[in-house]
Amino acid sequence: MIPRSKKLFLIGIFVLLSVIVFLRRPIPNYVFSPKPFSGSIQEFAQQRNASATHPVIPGCEESYFGSPSAGTVILYIHGFSACRQEGEMVMNEVASQLGVGVYYVRLPGHGTNIDDFRDTGFQEYLQSVEEAVQFLLSQNKRVVLAGTSMGGTIATYMADLYQADIDALVLVSPFYDFVARSSKLLQIRNGEDIFSALGFATRHRDVSNPNLYIENYQDYWYNHYSIKAVGHLVDLRNFVLKNVKPQEINLPVLLLYYEKDKKTRDTAASVPAMLKVFKMMVNYAPDGLFKRSVRIRDGNHVLLSQYVSSDYEAAAVAITDFLWRVTERNGNYK
Repeated sequence: MIPRSKKLFLIGIFVLLSVIVFLRRPIPNYVFSPKPFSGSIQEFAQQRNASATHPVIPGCEESYFGSPSAGTVILYIHGFSACRQEGEMVMNEVASQLGVGVYYVRLPGHGTNIDDFRDTGFQEYLQSVEEAVQFLLSQNKRVVLAGTSMGGTIATYMADLYQADIDALVLVSPFYDFVARSSKLLQIRNGEDIFSALGFATRHRDVSNPNLYIENYQDYWYNHYSIKAVGHLVDLRNFVLKNVKPQEINLPVLLLYYEKDKKTRDTAASVPAMLKVFKMMVNYAPDGLFKRSVRIRDGNHVLLSQYVSSDYEAAAVAITDFLWRVTERNGNYK
C-alpha cells in the first residue's frame, strides 16, 4: 500500500506537470503549398512584387543582383522587421567578387506596414522562402542559403529540408534564442497577452545612437511594432528547433557572429545559442566537410548593412573566402 504522503506527492507532481503542459505555448504547424513558376529569375521577382497585398516600401522589394546566367545563386533571407537592405551591401560585394548571383527575398509582412507585420504568421515566411528555393532549383541553379537573424533561422530549416540540393549555408547572427530573460514569458500560452497587460503591447527600438544606426536606417526597418509580431518570431523559432536536427545538416556552413568580449556582444540574438547549434553541426559533420565560425569584434546584431555600423570588410572577406572554397571547381567541397 502506498503511503498517503507519497500519494499526495505524486498527485502534486501530476498537477504541476499538467499545469506546465497547459501553459506551454503550442507549436503551430506549417505545410508547404507548391506554386510552380516557369519564367526568368527577373520575372519571378517582378511577379512576386506585383502580387504583394500591400504597397512595398521602395528599397524593400524582392530583387536579383548579378547575371541571369550565373550558375550559382545566393538566396538571401533578411531578418525580423527588416528587408533586403539588411544584407544587400555586403552580399552584392561578395557576389561581384565571385561572379555569382544574389536573390533577395522579401518576407511577407515586411517592408510594408506594421499592421501587415502584426497579422502575418511565420508560415507565410516559410512558404515564401520555400517557393524561392524551389524556383531557383527548377532553373538548375546551384543554391547557397544565407540569412541574417530570423533569416538565419529560416535558412537553417531550408538547409535541413533541401540539403541534397543546396551547396552551402551562411548564417549571420542567426536567431535561435533571445538574450532578454523577459522573453521567456512568450513561451507561455498567449504570452503576448501577458506583455500587453503589463503595458508592453508595442515594442520600440531605440535608434538614436548615431555611432551605430546610420542615416535612413528607419526607412527600412520597423522600429515600433506589436508584441504579436514577436509572437510569430517565437512560433518560428519553436517550430524550427522542434523539426530540425542541426547534427544532420551535412553541408558546408559559415557562422558569423558579433562578440567583442563576453560582456559586449549581440544583444538581440543569443551568442551561446548560436555557438551551441553550430557546435552540433560541426561535431557530427563527415570528415572534410568545411564548417567555419567567424567572430566579428566590431559590429552589432546586424553585420552586413550599410545602415548599421560594423566591420563590413571582415564580414565580406569571411563570406567570400568561404564561398570560394565551396564553389571552386577543383576543390573537395560540394
